[in-house]
Amino acid sequence: MTEHLQGNDEATLVAFIRRWSDAVASGDYQTACNMCGIPPGSKALNTPQHLLESIASYSLAYRRAKPSPEREQLVPRVTALSQMGSVEGRVEFWPEVDDRDERGITGVWYFLPLDGKWSQLRASFKVLPLNSSGYFMFLSDLSVA
Repeated sequence: MTEHLQGNDEATLVAFIRRWSDAVASGDYQTACNMCGIPPGSKALNTPQHLLESIASYSLAYRRAKPSPEREQLVPRVTALSQMGSVEGRVEFWPEVDDRDERGITGVWYFLPLDGKWSQLRASFKVLPLNSSGYFMFLSDLSVA
């Protein structure tokens, strides 16, 4: 079920990113996908298979290996944010503070830590209004920045 957010301030969005990242780090791709909504007419990028394939393709060794059970061992593991310390500089908000209007933050970019190190694999989320109360996150892209 899509997670409903009460606001679109930085603290609320970082808390969402932590929960989403923890679900991915635990291998629970379905929960991570369920946390995100899909606006009408949008392509669903947040499927468990898409998340796994996007993370796997970050590894050059995985991309070069022939399909086999051993190849699955080459998929990088997303590291829980609790093991990474500060996320400052790893989460970006759009528009920047000086350019925000009444809509507030409408986009979030987050660099995933893989195998204990920060990577260039970036999850891009759109922050969208949910009817007249609250917001939801839409995973719009997961790719190398």
